[in-house]
Amino acid sequence: MPVQHQIAISIVVNECSKVDERYAGHKEELCKVVCRILEHERDHRINATDIQRKISRELATAAKTLVGQNRKLSTLRGDSS
Repeated sequence: MPVQHQIAISIVVNECSKVDERYAGHKEELCKVVCRILEHERDHRINATDIQRKISRELATAAKTLVGQNRKLSTLRGDSS
């Protein structure tokens, strides 16, 4: 792994650790998503991949996870929304 990529990953991990955890594992999931997007970007520079579609899939998957976790928490708390 190139040094620049390692530096970028370490910055992402450090910044993700500062995020408020919305549910158990939220920080880790966020970090994984951002790191996968960085990987897609790196692959795109090397091979001209279809990065827009790949990033859209990553974000859609992450959004579904977040919404699902928020619904679980709302149900556990008895929220009516």
